[in-house]
Amino acid sequence: MNIEKSMIATEIEEVALIALHEWHSLISTGQIKKVRDKAQVIVDKCKSLLKDIELGEIPEKCNKALILGILFRGLQDFIDLSETINPPNWKNEPSLIEKAWIQMWDCKERIEYASHFYNERILDWVLRKIDSLEQDFLANFGTGLYSSPEILIKREICSICNNDFRSCEHISGGIYNGLRCVSIPQDFELRSVSIVEVPEDPRCRIWPWQLKEGENKVIDTCIMTAFRLDDFMNELDEKD
Repeated sequence: MNIEKSMIATEIEEVALIALHEWHSLISTGQIKKVRDKAQVIVDKCKSLLKDIELGEIPEKCNKALILGILFRGLQDFIDLSETINPPNWKNEPSLIEKAWIQMWDCKERIEYASHFYNERILDWVLRKIDSLEQDFLANFGTGLYSSPEILIKREICSICNNDFRSCEHISGGIYNGLRCVSIPQDFELRSVSIVEVPEDPRCRIWPWQLKEGENKVIDTCIMTAFRLDDFMNELDEKD
C-alpha cells in the first residue's frame, strides 16, 4: 500500500469525529448549508477510501470508513428531515407527511447502527430528536397499518462471496473488508401482500389518503422498499 493511502485510512476516523462535533455546532445555530456540506465531505472521503483501497489491504480501516459513511449518511437524512418538517403546515400535507416518515426511519436506522460502534452524545441527541418526532407521528396519526409482502425466495447468494447464502461462512449484517454482508435474492416470487399492525419495514405504512374510493377499493401504497444502510456505496458502483 502506498503512503498516501495509508495516511487516508489512518486519518479518516479522526477527521470524521472532529467533523461530527462541528456538524452539531453548525446545526445548533441553524447553518443548514454548512451542515449539509460538512456531512457530504465525510461521505465523499469514505467513498474515496473504499473505492481506492484494494480489498483486504487494510480491512479494519475499510470497516471504519463504511461505518462512518453510514453515520454521516444518517446525518444527511436528519438534515433532509429537518427541512421537510420545517413548514408550519407540514402535518396537513400528505406528500410531506409520507416523505418525513420515510426520512425519519432512514435516519433512525443509520444512526442507531452507527451508535453501536461510536458512543457519542451527539448521536444520542439525534436519536432523541427522532424519538420525539416518532411520538408526534403516533399522537397525530396513530400507530397505523402497514403492507407486508409474502415472498417465496428459492435461492439467495451472499454479497461477500457470491456463494449460496445458507452455506457460506459470512454472517448477515457483518462487515468484511468494508462491505456489509447481506443476502441477495436470485430466484423469488411475490405470493401475496398482507395488511399488518407490526411491519418488518415501517416505511410501508398505509395512509388514509392512499385508499382510492370506488366500486373496487384500491390502496395505492408501497409494499416494499430497497433501503440500504450503505446506499452511498451504490453511487460507487454507478461511477465504475
